Amino acid sequence: MAEQDANYIFGLLEYYNARVVQAAVGLGIFDELDKRSLPAKTIARRLAVNPRATEMLLNSLAALKLVRNRGKVYSNSAIAGRYLVSGKESYVGNAVMHGANNWENWGQLEEVVRTGKRAKGEAGRRDDSRKNRDFILAMHDMSRRKAKTIAEAVDLKNMSTLLDLGGGPGTYSVGFCRANPSLKAYVYDLPETVPIATEIISRYRMGSRISCISGDFMKGRIPGEYDAVWISNIIHSYGPGENKRLLKKVYGVTRPGGKVLIQDFIVNESRTGPLFPARFALNMLINADSGGTCTFRRVRSWL
Repeated sequence: MAEQDANYIFGLLEYYNARVVQAAVGLGIFDELDKRSLPAKTIARRLAVNPRATEMLLNSLAALKLVRNRGKVYSNSAIAGRYLVSGKESYVGNAVMHGANNWENWGQLEEVVRTGKRAKGEAGRRDDSRKNRDFILAMHDMSRRKAKTIAEAVDLKNMSTLLDLGGGPGTYSVGFCRANPSLKAYVYDLPETVPIATEIISRYRMGSRISCISGDFMKGRIPGEYDAVWISNIIHSYGPGENKRLLKKVYGVTRPGGKVLIQDFIVNESRTGPLFPARFALNMLINADSGGTCTFRRVRSWL
């Protein structure tokens, strides 16, 4: 039992795997291996990186079953070819790079716990516009996997307008509009995010039914009036007082008989699980001045 307990602890320390995958996506390893097998030296030359280090990285990827190797020639595994080659519909590399951008901030966790203040500086070496694009497209990577399921589960058949508050790439708006042919959606987000949302909306040919509104919903008023308001992964960024004020604004733009729909990472009443939302509270501690994950009871009390 003692040995099993120790192995459990060691299993929790496997951040190496994440960094191997993040480095490979950031360097473009999987893109180089799309539809062709190559030796390590050729990949290194194409990417202008060190040949010996490239071979070591490829061997680690082979151990993780993300690439295959025959002799000194490497190729993508089926799962890497599907999910880690940019441009593929199922690509999740933006989410991988969002994690890489957050790496340095998580490295400050001990200091954050000592002081209770967010991490200093910005994570990673990519500039702010690139990191914002990684983040918004990461939200698309993760949202598109469940947008159809959620849109089919929520009854909006008598609704004509939906506000996607802080809607990022507009992925959920696409899902709701596809499931409800008479619905029009409005994605409200920051000015730097709107061009990315417009790009995603155009990709799905939804420009005639989904519009973007540029602004900061925490600072300014929310324009318009809507049958439904979708608030996905927003409330964890703010404290209780801010969320109460936000939901009061939302109430003011929701038509009588309308719906306010909130999706977020909800913890149990003891705040000790499930694992992801309990751990995600630390992510907000590290990266924001306020915020964290909430219990269902607390969200319900705000409403």
